[in-house]
Amino acid sequence: MKHTTTYTAIAIAAIVALAACTGEGTETTPRHAATMTLVAAAPALADVGSDTRAAFPPDGFYAYSAAVGGQFVNQMTNDRATIAAFFTQSPTAQAHATFAYDDATGRWSSTYTEMQTAAYYLYGFIPAEDAATATITAPSGNFANGATLTLTGLNTVTPSDVCVAVAAREGTAAGVEGLQAGRFLFNANAAGSGSNYIYLLFDHIYSSVRLSFRVDATYAALRTIRLRKLEMQAYSNNAAVSATASATITLEANATGTSPITALTITPDATGAEAWATLYAPATPLTLATTPSDFIGCFAAALCDELRLRTTYDVLDTAGTIIRHGCVAENAIHLSTLLRTQLTRGHIYTVNLTVNPTYLYVLSDPDLDNPTISFL
Repeated sequence: MKHTTTYTAIAIAAIVALAACTGEGTETTPRHAATMTLVAAAPALADVGSDTRAAFPPDGFYAYSAAVGGQFVNQMTNDRATIAAFFTQSPTAQAHATFAYDDATGRWSSTYTEMQTAAYYLYGFIPAEDAATATITAPSGNFANGATLTLTGLNTVTPSDVCVAVAAREGTAAGVEGLQAGRFLFNANAAGSGSNYIYLLFDHIYSSVRLSFRVDATYAALRTIRLRKLEMQAYSNNAAVSATASATITLEANATGTSPITALTITPDATGAEAWATLYAPATPLTLATTPSDFIGCFAAALCDELRLRTTYDVLDTAGTIIRHGCVAENAIHLSTLLRTQLTRGHIYTVNLTVNPTYLYVLSDPDLDNPTISFL
């Protein structure tokens, strides 16, 4: 069994256009409506702490849709998920905003956020859709030193790559300098001075499995398998784990470029119902091939020792006739014995699955040999 320990951070370039607001009152500090545009990229084991070049993305970083969507081309990823952000000021002032992906522009944006022309400490997470509620506190009494994010209603198993922001930095259209993990400060430009560019780094709080399906070549000559749905559920000590959980993430600012995530606690909801999480359910069933088709499932590794996979599929004969519709198969993935490694957040583990039955369940007309009978 192969396991791939791909530790990644997601780099996001955020372009913020500031427009002055008008009103009857007079403010000593102008406030502005902010529109944020985001372009995502993901590296593989990149040392962001020492990277200060202006180009973005830096060497080793790739567009999120290429790095993740390129691997899981059939499946949803974070490239269109909503980003939740907290714009905080020292010591404890904060404002919350969400940024939705716009297919027309290929960007994340929000037009209702107001911010002062000032310095901010930005904290956040993606996808916003995966959390029922999100709150933030300054554990040391000052957001300059870090923050504690509390997310509730998170899915214990999800196709989404749940991440938190681990860095923020203003830049220019050409790129950013000094962007490194552990630094959350960015400065908004004054009114009328043009666009603001904010760059973010994200890091994972879940572990992942890559479910790599292929059909045995000999069996593929007789049957076609069409995948209708993939579902997964977490188990611990042979009992299903609650479908939802809460996560508390403590971030401590630093100037060394090391990860600011100093504590992560994920707790299952006591009243959360057990449920299968849908990882993949296309409008049109996907035909599996003899080459791998990969799907991702993310999960809170600390809560489970086993994952159960439920696959719904159709079987077709060589003429393209469905001879078995909506078949369901369940498989257990015993994490400790199958993967033979300690699970770590931000790592993805490959589970290879080959469709290769030992016999045909149903014969169809194309299977008949129609031999010639000779009389002696």
